[in-house]
Amino acid sequence: MANETITQLDVSIMTFEEASAGTDGTVYLGVGGREFALRTAGTDHRPGTERFVLGGTAPNVLNAAGNNPADPPLPVEALNQYPIYIRLDPSGDDNDWHLERVDLTVSTTGGGPYSYVALPDTASKVTLHLGRAFGTILHLRPVLAPPATTTPSGQQTPTQGETSVTTPQQPQASVHGRTPAFNASSDTPYVIARVIGRCGQNLRPDNEYDDNAGQLVQTWYLRLPLEGKPQHAKTSMWYFARHDDDDTYSLLSSPNRNALTHERASDFRPRLRAHNPAASNQRWILTPYPSYEGNAYIISPKDDPHFALVNETESSSESYVNVGRMWAGPDPLYVWRINPAPADVRDMR
Repeated sequence: MANETITQLDVSIMTFEEASAGTDGTVYLGVGGREFALRTAGTDHRPGTERFVLGGTAPNVLNAAGNNPADPPLPVEALNQYPIYIRLDPSGDDNDWHLERVDLTVSTTGGGPYSYVALPDTASKVTLHLGRAFGTILHLRPVLAPPATTTPSGQQTPTQGETSVTTPQQPQASVHGRTPAFNASSDTPYVIARVIGRCGQNLRPDNEYDDNAGQLVQTWYLRLPLEGKPQHAKTSMWYFARHDDDDTYSLLSSPNRNALTHERASDFRPRLRAHNPAASNQRWILTPYPSYEGNAYIISPKDDPHFALVNETESSSESYVNVGRMWAGPDPLYVWRINPAPADVRDMR
């Protein structure tokens, strides 16, 4: 992330669908210690969804040069150092604003893109009024944030929403980014099990007796070692090969060490393929999920980091595994426990 700078801000704003929901006020986006005016040549901030592009090759805002995040350059570290927010400057007769959702995508010269959201679509979905009588600022939270950086003293620059302290800290888990806290031995077999769903479901090849290339993967409810055969135990284990150049992992099956591969085929289901360390679609981001103690992770394909491994169905003891989009950010349905395989499973005879 060193010397990485922001090139473009892409904002999608959804105003509530009712006649009086829009505003005549000016709306600003705060990013990296600066503010940018979200105004186009049209009528802005009316019911429905509107997009504002700042910087890049095709900006659509007024005064594009003055609202360019690349001039002067903004370092990516600033995303973690300053709040990211929407601010309404009320003016005119219709100065209140009924806001339904805000999404921000940040493009950079290196990693990313990074993304942020306010008022996401959840089971407890809420909307918000901004204005003189309600307050004028709404903060966005990270969905895919840059990793925290380390200062020369060994302290971390906190990610957005954390509080800076003066004592050395343990590495903080980014909400969803590169893998900051998973340390696996390449020679240690692991079991990857569901957190939500039928207790005991673990990730394995579709064929319970082998892990040949071309197979889909599934979760299966099997009480090892109380039931099942030794081959069931072998195909229930995985190995992790770390890629230090981008902090990702290849997930390798047992015993043949074929790689879990993110494929954009018609059904999008991941498959086992011969391991190619250079293949980006065999690289996975493991993001700690801070709401659970222990080794709980979201597993996302490097090529599509807004997606993550998830069961296709919750209605049976086994299910194919696919990648699903995390529309509202990290969610417990996408969380997996990753732990070294117990000795009684490794030693099944």
